[in-house]
Amino acid sequence: MQTTPDLVAAARAELFARLIYNDEGDEDARRALEHIERVVQVVGTHRQQAILWLRHLLNHEKVDPHVLVAFGFDSRLVDRADTLRMCPRESLRDYAKRLAVCQDSDVLSLAVAALDDRISQGIDDQPGTVAGYEEVRRILKRAADALAKRRLAEQPSAGGATDDRPTAPALRGALMALVEHTEGVQDAMMRMTTDPRNAPWKIRERLSFADLDLLVMSIHDLMQVVGALVIDMTARKTEDTSEAKGALFDAAKKGVPLSQAMETIARTIARRLRDSSEAYGGEGHEEGKIH
Repeated sequence: MQTTPDLVAAARAELFARLIYNDEGDEDARRALEHIERVVQVVGTHRQQAILWLRHLLNHEKVDPHVLVAFGFDSRLVDRADTLRMCPRESLRDYAKRLAVCQDSDVLSLAVAALDDRISQGIDDQPGTVAGYEEVRRILKRAADALAKRRLAEQPSAGGATDDRPTAPALRGALMALVEHTEGVQDAMMRMTTDPRNAPWKIRERLSFADLDLLVMSIHDLMQVVGALVIDMTARKTEDTSEAKGALFDAAKKGVPLSQAMETIARTIARRLRDSSEAYGGEGHEEGKIH
C-alpha cells in the first residue's frame, strides 16, 4: 500500500488516541473507543479516518486543537475534526444545522456514518429518541447529497472552460458557515463578561502576551476570510479575483506587523464595498455578483 500523508495522519492519530485513553479504563471511554473503531471500518478514505481519530482525541479534556497542531497534525484536518465535535450545550438538531452548512463533504459523510452506528447499536443511553436521531441523519444526508450535486455541476465540461470563481450557492454556503460561527463569538463574549452563574465578573485579570498574540492572529485570520467573501460577492462577471484574494493572504508578509496587515485588509474591504456600491448605484444585483 502506498504511504500518503493522510494514511500517516490516520495512523498517528489512532496511536495517540489509544495511548491517551489507555489509562481511562471506564465504561464510557471503552464504548467511545469501540464506536470510533466501528465507524473507521466503514468510511471511505484515510483522510476521513484521520479526522475521526482526531475528533476522538479532541474529546479528551486535556487535548485541544492547538495541542494537535503542535504535534504536527495538519491544521486543516484538525479543523475538520473540531467541526465534527458537538459544542457545549449544543442540541442534536443545532449540531445538524451547523454541519449542514459546513460545505465539507468529509465532515458530512462522517457525521452520517457516526449517526448510523449510534442508531444501529441502540441509543437508549443517548439524549433524544430514535426518531430524533433519524431526523437529524436525514438533515445531514440531504446536505451531503446537495453538496455533491453542486460540486458535480461546478465541474467544467469535457474540453471546455469554466469560470473558476465560486458560484452563488457556494458563496452563500461559505457565508452561512461564517454566520454560524458568530454563535461561538457570542458564547465567548458571555464567558468573558459573566461568571458561570451568569453574574458579572468582579475581578478581571489582564491577558498574557501569548493570549494577546493569539487574539490578534485570530482577528487577522477572520478578516482574511471576510475579505475573500467580500471580493467574491462584489466581483464582476469578467473579473479575475485570484490576484485580489492573493493580496489578502500576502498582507502579513515576513516582518510586517499583523496590525499593519489588518489595516491593509480593512482598507481593501472598504474599497471593494464602496466601489461595488457606486458600480450599481442602488440597482439590484443578482446571485451575489455585480452586473
